[in-house]
Amino acid sequence: MTSTTNKPMKAIILYDSQSVGGSTDRLIDSIGKKLAKSGAYVEKARCKTNGDFSFVEEFDLVLLGAPIYYLLVASKLSGALSKSSLRTMLKGKKVALFVICGSPEPMAQFLYLP
Repeated sequence: MTSTTNKPMKAIILYDSQSVGGSTDRLIDSIGKKLAKSGAYVEKARCKTNGDFSFVEEFDLVLLGAPIYYLLVASKLSGALSKSSLRTMLKGKKVALFVICGSPEPMAQFLYLP
């Protein structure tokens, strides 16, 4: 996807994950490849709770992603949104959010059944 000035769209994937090479990384790689195939310039970066997110200003699209641990979004992403400049930097941007979750037990059994 390109803008009207024929400059490639710049996208950044900001994510939080405790593991390397897991489900979150695989999804990020897949999303990044799809965006790049459409002509976008793509970067990825791990979230920090109290980081400086001024670099987000240079991107047209910001994708935020994290796994769900014990029914909660991973702490660094949620912390970045509440305790840093990230929320301010997202104003006026195209933003997408994705989460990853899984369980060895069926979730209906885990949540609702005795």
